Amino acid sequence: MKSYFLLFFILCASIILTFASDDTVDKNIKGRTFTGINLQQIEFPIGGIGTGNIILGGRGDIKHIEFFNKANRSELPPELTFFAVRAKGEGERPVCKILERQLLPPFSNGFGIPRQQLAGMPRFSEVSFTGGYPFADLVFKEDQFPVNIELRALNPFIPLSPDKSGIPCAIFNWKVYNPGTKNVDVSIVFNMANPVKIKSDRGRNIFRRNINEYIGGEKFSGIKMTSAAAHKDSLDFAEIAIVTTDPAVDIQTRWYRGNWWDNAHIFWDDFSKDGRITPVTDALEADDDKTDVASLLVFCRLKPGESRIIPFYLCWYVPNRTTNMNYALGQKKSLGKILKNYYAVQFSDVLDVSEYLVNNINQLYAET
Repeated sequence: MKSYFLLFFILCASIILTFASDDTVDKNIKGRTFTGINLQQIEFPIGGIGTGNIILGGRGDIKHIEFFNKANRSELPPELTFFAVRAKGEGERPVCKILERQLLPPFSNGFGIPRQQLAGMPRFSEVSFTGGYPFADLVFKEDQFPVNIELRALNPFIPLSPDKSGIPCAIFNWKVYNPGTKNVDVSIVFNMANPVKIKSDRGRNIFRRNINEYIGGEKFSGIKMTSAAAHKDSLDFAEIAIVTTDPAVDIQTRWYRGNWWDNAHIFWDDFSKDGRITPVTDALEADDDKTDVASLLVFCRLKPGESRIIPFYLCWYVPNRTTNMNYALGQKKSLGKILKNYYAVQFSDVLDVSEYLVNNINQLYAET
């Protein structure tokens, strides 16, 4: 498997060197920029090579999650998975928005816009998206918003280094800048529903005994998501973590467990009131066929002219797969055999992935 990684990166390096040697190429070029209706079909993959990925939409929305060892474009967007921001200048009213551009037509779903998109919530009036793999740079635009907000989303990508380029993660660096003359309190929160499903006796993928728990190390804190019903050697086993290195955090391992819109309603009221969320750090299993949304929030105060980077890291560990995907490589005799992904040789679990990423982030970013 590693030989395929090496061959891939040799090819990448040769392409990069070919373009770099062309004097007609602008060395400062970053990529094409899109706005408005042109954001509609953008799907930008973020994730280590050979590890799976998330798909970031042009509006700033997380459109798909594809780190379960298979493509996942046919399903709905992930349940209640989004970033949101609250900003309040001194003596001014707070402003709260989902960190996405407003929804774009066509609104063609026969049952209306899916619930998990929270269509009625406030969003930014415009976003500009500039893509130059592995970087996706987004600028969020809104009149009268107290701060300027930009996002750089990426995964480490260093040609000829398959180990450093094959980390199962997506990085979200939010840059907030206060252009005004007053202090501004800013909170950014990453909400994510536990997406882990297991195969039932009838062959359906279902939620069962999903659990979210607080995790922390010397340099980071966050939430781990898994299912207590999946054995570590099974194809269903998966661990997901959302973490940050910022020390000023609030954590909810689960939203309110209610029906209809109760959980989203209660979260938004709590968040919009003061830019904080009520801490919840228990690790209670969800009922079967249900899953919990977790929140990781970072808050800060920006002085006039001050800017700050707020990092969030999404890491995953889905180590087991079958050889079904390798049929074209002539491995008919071993079809159905359970194998380990290569990154499972590098890392022992999602906490190991998170620790490595956080401890080496400056070097990984510089080399990328």
